Amino acid sequence: MKMLIDGVRELAMKELARAVEIHGSDFHSDHECYAVLKEEIEETEDEVRLLGEELQRLWLDVKSDNSQNAQQKIKYMQIIAEKAAAELIQVVAMCQKATKK
Repeated sequence: MKMLIDGVRELAMKELARAVEIHGSDFHSDHECYAVLKEEIEETEDEVRLLGEELQRLWLDVKSDNSQNAQQKIKYMQIIAEKAAAELIQVVAMCQKATKK
């Protein structure tokens, strides 16, 4: 798990560098920082909600032995999970920006 967390931190540092180029290196206020974090967390929550909904649909296919549809849902769940992970990496990056780490 430590290696995975180290990888997340490295990706977040790259995301922070990208964001700094676009938006600058500092938040203008704690209010701006809060708003940015809130937006990224809400986007994460949206993806996680979609993931849970797709999991429920997967279970229906599993119960009815519909393997082809189940595989499609699993592939879609991977895409959603990747988006959720990317959103969380943006949260880490914005926390780094706020704390200069």
